[in-house]
Amino acid sequence: MNEQQQQEAFFYIQNKVVCGNSAVWWRHNRQGYSSDLSQAGKYTREECDSLCRPGIDRALPVEAVDALAAPHVDVQKLMEWSADEVRRESRGIQ
Repeated sequence: MNEQQQQEAFFYIQNKVVCGNSAVWWRHNRQGYSSDLSQAGKYTREECDSLCRPGIDRALPVEAVDALAAPHVDVQKLMEWSADEVRRESRGIQ
């Protein structure tokens, strides 16, 4: 990526904190953090230069991170289901 392309590209901002095996991202409009990439904000290089704190945050190209992303299931959501609900869901019964 040349300098002009890098200036026009968008970046996620990764915080050094991790959650399980997931990266933690700055949310849209700097509204906290999330390990859910779909909630991550997309920032310009200029924004990243002013927002990222050395040794704490880093800017990563959206395209590169999206290529590494994998879906996951939040175990907390599963814990809310009873065994009967899980069986019904797995059979498509409502």
